[in-house]
Amino acid sequence: MIDPAETGQMPIDMQVAADRIAMEFSVSCSGDRCEGHNFTIADRTTGHKISDYADEKVHGVFFCYGAKPEHFNFLTVSEDNELKLIEAVAK
Repeated sequence: MIDPAETGQMPIDMQVAADRIAMEFSVSCSGDRCEGHNFTIADRTTGHKISDYADEKVHGVFFCYGAKPEHFNFLTVSEDNELKLIEAVAK
């Protein structure tokens, strides 16, 4: 079992890369909208937590996780209705 960074968060998505799992958690979901996203990185075989990250500035749908170097990819739609790829690098 992979525990969220904050108590009460619910898992909403997951991506696997190499020997790691990136689990996306949300504080609250209503209908098709979720808010308060955090990510927990865990060992794929043991479930042992490696790190936690907060999605404070990146908006979009989480669709890809890369383990080495650690990064997250999101898809969003621009004001011009064009699909945009956003890459967030773990600090």
